[in-house]
Amino acid sequence: MPGGEHKAATDRDNFIAVLDADGRRFGLVVDGLADPEEIVVKPLSAVLKDIGLYSGATVLGNADLALILDPGSIAIKAGVAMSAKDEGALSSEGDGEADAGKSLEYLLVEAAGRQAAIPLAEVLRIEQLPVSRIEYIGYRPVLNFEGQLLPVEDSGGVLAAVQDNPQAQIIVVVCREGNRQVGIAVSHVLDVAAGGDLFEAGTSHQTSGVTLLKNRVTGVVDLVGVPPLPVIESETVA
Repeated sequence: MPGGEHKAATDRDNFIAVLDADGRRFGLVVDGLADPEEIVVKPLSAVLKDIGLYSGATVLGNADLALILDPGSIAIKAGVAMSAKDEGALSSEGDGEADAGKSLEYLLVEAAGRQAAIPLAEVLRIEQLPVSRIEYIGYRPVLNFEGQLLPVEDSGGVLAAVQDNPQAQIIVVVCREGNRQVGIAVSHVLDVAAGGDLFEAGTSHQTSGVTLLKNRVTGVVDLVGVPPLPVIESETVA
């Protein structure tokens, strides 16, 4: 009977995940909790992104696909109340964003203990592979993808840290840079987040090469600065 079903549901243990959305904490009731797991975040397709509840996807260790919840979107859809002070601050931020344009989304990564941001719009795919797959042209690390060479940027020293362990797994974020592709070696992929502009104190000068992610000043990976591989110029026959 309906009353019995309700009693059974309330008698069992409930789990509440405490989420943070732009400084506002709220609880999300979940059926159960799984063990923490290190994941690789993959961007969502346009179809799933339009749902407005997910920030990314990942493949778990057992090969199952899992979607990553977006706490901010959940809070908006659930109607989590804000104080008048919060609403005023949000309104002021909205006016500023209207002038400055939509904030950019970044893939937050870690390389040799330091966090960095990669523009999400330029991320094509995320590859996890053994470090033995990395080869070298001179001192330049490259990755052979079906006969095509992908230059790999390792300014964070990820490859050097595991060079004595050929079975070690590394992560390469493959990005678009103009009409070519480049890879960025990282230790971990942490999250997807919107970045904010930063200005020099006392001035209106926007700082370059950094963004504000999750209230932390984070360097933006310079994809343009990844030098191209040497090419052979074709000779023109007269």
